[in-house]
Amino acid sequence: AAGTGDNDRSDGWRHGRPPWAQDEQSAYWIDGMMRLGLVLGDQELLARARADVAAVIRKSEFTELQEKGVQGWPRSVYSRAMLAHLDATGDPSVLPFFEAVWPANYTMEVGSDARSITQYEGYAFGGSETLREVCLRGLAANEAPFLQAWVKAPCTNFSEGSSCLERSFELQHGVTWNEIAKLWAMASGWMTEDPAKANMYLQASINAYDQLDARDMLPIGVNSGDEALSGVAPNASVETCDIADFMHSKTWLLRLTGDAHHGDQLERAFHNAAPAAVSRDWRSHVYFQAPNLQRIPKDAYRLPGERYQMAEHHDPACCTGNQARLLPNYIHHMWMSFQGPSGLGLAATMYGPNRVSASVGPLGALRRVDIDVTTAYPFETGIHMVVRIRDGGSVDFAVKFRIPNWCKGPTLTVAGASVPIALAAGGFHEVQRTWADGDAVELDLPMEPLVETARTINNGGVPGKDTAYADGNRNNYVAGGLPYATVSLGPPSGNTSRLELVPYGCTQVFRIS
Repeated sequence: AAGTGDNDRSDGWRHGRPPWAQDEQSAYWIDGMMRLGLVLGDQELLARARADVAAVIRKSEFTELQEKGVQGWPRSVYSRAMLAHLDATGDPSVLPFFEAVWPANYTMEVGSDARSITQYEGYAFGGSETLREVCLRGLAANEAPFLQAWVKAPCTNFSEGSSCLERSFELQHGVTWNEIAKLWAMASGWMTEDPAKANMYLQASINAYDQLDARDMLPIGVNSGDEALSGVAPNASVETCDIADFMHSKTWLLRLTGDAHHGDQLERAFHNAAPAAVSRDWRSHVYFQAPNLQRIPKDAYRLPGERYQMAEHHDPACCTGNQARLLPNYIHHMWMSFQGPSGLGLAATMYGPNRVSASVGPLGALRRVDIDVTTAYPFETGIHMVVRIRDGGSVDFAVKFRIPNWCKGPTLTVAGASVPIALAAGGFHEVQRTWADGDAVELDLPMEPLVETARTINNGGVPGKDTAYADGNRNNYVAGGLPYATVSLGPPSGNTSRLELVPYGCTQVFRIS
C-alpha cells in the first residue's frame, strides 16, 4: 500500500512506516507506483502516489533532514517520483519545494558516504537554473575521487596488484556504482558553455560502464552485486536493486549517446534478470538471484540463503520497493524522440506490445501520430507496427529502429516494400519518408541458439570478501580462471566472455572441469 497523504504519511508497510534514515524503500516504491500509474493511466495508483508526494511537500520532511550522509540517498530516489509527477502534471509546488530544500548555496560533500552524491540526480531535472548550478557545482567538487578512475581508458587488467583495481574512491557497492556512474554523463548535457569538459564527463560515464562490463557482468545481463561488486563466478549473484538501477542508468546512457549498445544491454537485463527476480503473479520476489542457484549448495553463497528465496517481503525492504520500478522504467523508454534535419522523429528503442502517441514532423508544423505495436517479442521474432495519423492525411518524419548487435539477419518492410537495412553508427536504422495513415511496418529480428563459455573474473574484490568459492581459495578466482558455460536459447551477445540466458531467466548453468 502507498501513502495516504494524511498528516502521519502512513504508507502501509508491513512493519509500519520506517524512519527517514531507512526510507529508501518507500522512495523506490512511490517512484515505481507513480510511473506505473502514468504508463497504465491508472487513476487509483496515481491518486495514491500523488497523495504521498503532496504529504511530503506539505510537511517539508526533506527540509527537516539537512544533515549530510545517508539521508541523501532516499531523498534522491524520492526526487525521481516527484519529477515524474512534475513532468506529467506541471504541479507548480514541486520546483519551489526543491529550491527550498536545496538552495543556491547548498553544498554536499561526499566524504565516506559515496551514496549521498546521487541526490544531484534529483536536483537537475526540474528545469530550474538554481538546481542546475547546485548540481554542477557538486559534481565539480567531487571530480577527483570519481573521475580519476574513469577518464582513462577502461581497466581491463585484472591481475593481482593492478593499479586500476585500487578504486581509490571506495565505490564497491553495486547499487551505488549504478546510481553514481551515470551522473557525469547526465550533467554533460547541460554544459554547453564548456564542450571539452562536457565530453570528458560523458566519456567518464561510458568508461565506468565499460569497466563494469569487463569485470562484473553476469550472464543474466546485470552486474554482480551481492551488495559489493563481486566479479564473475558460478556463484556470484545480484541484488534486485541492482537490476532496477542498472536499467535506469542504461536508459540515460541511451538517451544521451544514441548508442544502441545501451539499448541492447537494457533489453538483455529486462528479459533475463528482471523477470527472474519476481514471481509470475508479481506477489513475491527475491532479494538476490544467481544464474545457477539450483546447482551450487546454498552455503557456497556469500549472504544468507533465505534472501535467494521468493517472499512477499525482504528485510531490508529496498528490493521490495525497487521491484515496482522494473516494468515502468522499461515501458517508459520503448520510444524516444529526436530532432533531425526534417524535424522531430521517433526512435523505436525497445520492443514489445505497446502504443506510442507523439508529435512529429517539421518544427512549427507538428502533427500528432499514434504507432500501434503488436508482437510477442522476444518469444517470437516478428514485430508488427501500424502508423495512425490523428487528423488523417500524411506527414513527413523519420523513424529509427534499434537493430540489436546480436541480430545478424534482420529484415524490414514498410508499406509493403522491402527496405534494405543499413546501420548507422550506434545500431539504429533510419527510415525517412512521408507516412500515410495506416502504413504498416514489419520488422523481423531472428535469433539463433548458441553455447558460450566464460571464465571467472576477479574484479579486485573487497578485502575479506573474496570468497567466490565455498573453499574461499582466492587462487581459484583470477583472471582467466575456471571456465563455466550455459546452454542458451536467447540472442547471442557477440562476445565469448559473456553468456545469454533464456528469456524469463530460466537456464541450466554448470561447471566444466
